[in-house]
Amino acid sequence: MPADLLLCRPVPVYRHESLVTASIIFDNGFPEKRQGALVDRAQAKVCRRYDLLLTPPASSSKLGIFASALRGEQPLNGLRHSPDVGISGWFIWGGQEFSTDPKFFNPMHVSHLQERCPAVLPYLGLPPGWRFLIAPDYEDVWFDSGLLDLD
Repeated sequence: MPADLLLCRPVPVYRHESLVTASIIFDNGFPEKRQGALVDRAQAKVCRRYDLLLTPPASSSKLGIFASALRGEQPLNGLRHSPDVGISGWFIWGGQEFSTDPKFFNPMHVSHLQERCPAVLPYLGLPPGWRFLIAPDYEDVWFDSGLLDLD
């Protein structure tokens, strides 16, 4: 193996709510947190279940989220428009209430969902035009072509 490649070894993982954050320590001694090992697999599993291309957002991109989702209101809903620079296209809310008022959703980086609303993370790999609705022991995922027709 070329000497300039960094070797890494896994270290124990710890649980944060329902998801696991895996840490990797490079042989040069510098730790790197890999907060997506299981999230990536969960997203791939959802996409395989519906025979879809995995299209995860960048963790640094933003989404729109309504406070009801952060309070844990059920069901959790998500819909994805086409992404743009720095914008994932995702909008997430909890409960039955939905509004088209631009102030309804607040911006949040995708990376903050790990702590704030981890239940939606497995569904964020769905491509644009897809929606989900989840509740305990319930999952519905479907395509909505209207999400792509925003001119």
